[in-house]
Amino acid sequence: IPAQPHPRSAASGLSRITDPPPSLLPSTPPRPPAKLAAAVTAAPDQTLVLRPRLQRADEALRPTRAEIDLEAIAHNYRVVSEVAGPAKVLAVVKADAYGHGVVPVARRLQQEGARGLCVALAEEGLELREAGIHTDIVVLNGAYGHAHGEVLAAGLTPVVYDIAQVEAFAAAAGGRAFGVHLKVDTGMARLGVPLAELGRFLERFGAIPGARICAFGHLGDGNI
Repeated sequence: IPAQPHPRSAASGLSRITDPPPSLLPSTPPRPPAKLAAAVTAAPDQTLVLRPRLQRADEALRPTRAEIDLEAIAHNYRVVSEVAGPAKVLAVVKADAYGHGVVPVARRLQQEGARGLCVALAEEGLELREAGIHTDIVVLNGAYGHAHGEVLAAGLTPVVYDIAQVEAFAAAAGGRAFGVHLKVDTGMARLGVPLAELGRFLERFGAIPGARICAFGHLGDGNI
């Protein structure tokens, strides 16, 4: 997203931020880490990438404890892979791996040989790259604002469903080859290229230098 002030920007963990107006600043703002401060000084006017801030156990107000069995998650992945047969399975770990802890879950799935991971937002993919995850990462919501170059630089694969999105990634790639996942609307009617428009989309896609494509869809019912 384009850089905009945010009342919690200093506490949220940003790769690059701008200073919010004084009226939005807390009375005693937390001090950003040195890496963040250096990024702010070097490029204050560039795109914001929000990093999720996880609450520490000693900050929690509820006496709730959840123990995540990573071996059980790995077992589930193996079972799904066996059912899928020759198909490669991508594990969806968006929204902090659905609350299970995205970094430890992603690391365990990578050890298990997962073909790739899927996240919803670019910042989730960047978080995994910073944690040392090197397997393929697909960003299901693509990129917003001017983050196309950062997505490609991190080796993330964006999902697209509009030719303008592909053109933006092509411009960011600067003539280099890049890959996208094309989402086709197969009945969910939420995101995706409608089947009636798919032929025209592919014609225009074929004229974009360096663009490589992999297509997928979504089950027609979100409750399946």
